[in-house]
Amino acid sequence: MAVMASLPLTPTRQRIHQIDGLRGVALLGILIMNSISYAHPTAAYLNLPAAGIGGWWDWAVGLGAQLLVDQKMMSIFSLLFGAGMVMFAERARHKGSNPLGRTLLRNAILAILGLLHSLLWDGDILLLYALCAPLAYLWIRRSPAVQLAWGALFAVGPAIFVYPVSASIDAAGTQLGEIWSVGAGQASDDVFLFWVGSVAIRALGMMLIGMALYQVGFLDGRLGRDVLRPIWAACLAFGLPTVAVGIVIHLGTAWSPQYALLGQLPNNIATPVLAVGFSALILDLYQANGSWRGWRRIEALGKMALTNYLSFSVLGLLLWGVLLPFGTLSRSQILLGVFGIWAIVLLWSPWWVARFYYGPVEWLWRWGTYGKHPPMRRKRALRTEADSNEALERKAVEC
Repeated sequence: MAVMASLPLTPTRQRIHQIDGLRGVALLGILIMNSISYAHPTAAYLNLPAAGIGGWWDWAVGLGAQLLVDQKMMSIFSLLFGAGMVMFAERARHKGSNPLGRTLLRNAILAILGLLHSLLWDGDILLLYALCAPLAYLWIRRSPAVQLAWGALFAVGPAIFVYPVSASIDAAGTQLGEIWSVGAGQASDDVFLFWVGSVAIRALGMMLIGMALYQVGFLDGRLGRDVLRPIWAACLAFGLPTVAVGIVIHLGTAWSPQYALLGQLPNNIATPVLAVGFSALILDLYQANGSWRGWRRIEALGKMALTNYLSFSVLGLLLWGVLLPFGTLSRSQILLGVFGIWAIVLLWSPWWVARFYYGPVEWLWRWGTYGKHPPMRRKRALRTEADSNEALERKAVEC
């Protein structure tokens, strides 16, 4: 049974609602991009003509995803991971625990989960987050201005290496390997290190930006709509046309491998800005329509983010690797499957959180972090607004 719409919220409860809701929206977007990797070879993720393109609708789906979703939703997820590190450290200090020790243990467990997940699917991001977290912790006590400055540097800085790496790519794109061409084998060492390094450094940067945004009240409801609206308007006004420039480069060069990295450069630059802009837009919509019952489902999805992220891989690989033939579906057909998985997780997540305090993987993660068995099953399923508010208040104190 779905958790019912809640009563007017105190700032603490509102903070939990907004962060969970934002995390849930980011997860839904992440599935759009991950589904391409579940259903097609690696090259199809960035090189649209490599696979999955038929008619105009497939082009619309592919280009729309690159404009609005690619890297942006994962960057929002990274941003929230950084904010979560600050909240976790605050709670650890409040309980008299060592925040650094708990953080290291918590991320060691996350690394194990990431390693196991990578055995199932090679696009795992959990291991990367676990490795970045100790580095991000170095800035956890710094001022928001310092966190924001370093975060911006890390998020955009790797772009300066695009030109020398791009200059090494020949007309056939041999150095790009399977990143750009189906069945092309491994990328060169230079391209591989640049690619993995860019993703890792951008994730670290977005974590630091998330720390800063949490501390200044961006994520917890302290900033009103009058502040959020100009933020998202400015970010989208810069970010969307910038990403569009990269798309034009790809289209104008017929997706030439020599322009593969240069065409991605505008997206790399705009992504941190758009991640903040989309976050502000979602939070603005939340404040304007927080009573919408659909938010309760999205919040439940976000509360079980780790469980649902792993569930996406299980459901996606089952759907597009077992039940349907791998590498043969168009992007519009894949999108229909994405809608189906959305329906599943948006139905089961509220049902679960109404009956249990944590998602199954979150429960194991918490048990390992604190070394004691946390409560799992509620004494009774949540059915009323008062029940829902009580559970959120408890989560604010205990999570």
